[in-house]
Parts: sequence; structure tokens; C-alpha cells
Amino acid sequence: SEMCIRDRDKTKPSIYAPSNDFRVLNKLKASVTEVLDQILRNAIYHSFESKEERKRLGKDRPGVITLKINEKSSHLVIRITDDGKGLNIKRLAEKGAHKGQITPAETKNINTVAQLLFNPKVYTPSSPSIDSSYRYGIAQVKSTLEEMGGNASVEVLSPCIEGYCEIAIELTLPANLYTQVPNSVNQHIMAAG
Repeated sequence: SEMCIRDRDKTKPSIYAPSNDFRVLNKLKASVTEVLDQILRNAIYHSFESKEERKRLGKDRPGVITLKINEKSSHLVIRITDDGKGLNIKRLAEKGAHKGQITPAETKNINTVAQLLFNPKVYTPSSPSIDSSYRYGIAQVKSTLEEMGGNASVEVLSPCIEGYCEIAIELTLPANLYTQVPNSVNQHIMAAG
């Protein structure tokens, strides 16, 4: 992440993760951490504007990534948002149609287009890897969670402005992959870094 920040003239973001009462099982901690790290890298690399652009737009210099963790229908739901420019829906729709993953009519539905974020046939960054030693991609997030019995989805939160829409990414883990802990031993799933 540090290399990505330097290469793209960005400031290290603030990560806000309110305290929670859940802990992922030890055997899956590495996989879940890798998934979260990829989401954070993706926000830094693709969503956050440069230092100068953020200043011009009147945004705080460091971007803000927020993780909200809740239990819903016996699943752990991690909802991730950021204050960057959002997802380039226009470009994703063009790539999805070009790769035959959606029809021309479906390119008009921003929610359908947003789900292409996790499609490995569509979502491949046009620029070199953030860190060539880092093998994990955003498309891999969904398949990794599905292998664990979970899921990943994208929710569009705002109308598009100049082709970009504000989004939330939701990661879902089934009940057998986490435990609830008393408040006295409350821990964040992931620390900023």
C-alpha cells in the first residue's frame, strides 16, 4: 500500500473501523485479512484522488475508508465505503459489453454494471500492478469468500457524476467462520497500516 500511495501522489488514508464484538476464526484470519487488504488497496489506487485533486475539491487531504461490521441473519457483514471519487461505472460498462459479460441494454443498469467489479473476465486494471509481488486482485475477493461460504457484492450509493458512482462493498461471512466475543476483549478485525 505504501508503494501505491507514493506512486500515485496520494496521502495515506485514515481507516475508521468502529469497535465490534466479532472475531474471525484463527484458521481464516490470513484469508480475511488478504481480502480486506485488497479492498483497501483498490480504494487507494482507483478511488482516491491525488493530493492536489482532493485539495481542489475541498476534501480532507487523507482519504477516509470506513468499515462497519454487523451481524445480519447469522452472517457477519463487513461494509466498506470511502470518500474517494467512486467506481468508474462508465468504463466498467464499456469493458463488460466489450468482453461479452453484459448486453448493451444491461450497460444502462448501474447496479448490474457495478457487480462486474468482481468479474475476472472484466475487471483487470489497465495500469501495471500496484506491487508486482502482490498476487491478489479485486476479482479474487468474491471467489475467495464464496469458497468460505460467504459472498461479496457492490451497492451503488449515489447517481454517477462524470461516469463515477459512490459505492459500498459488502463482504459476508457465514456464522461458522466467526465468534462473538465479550466487550472486554473487543478487537478490530484489522488495524490500519
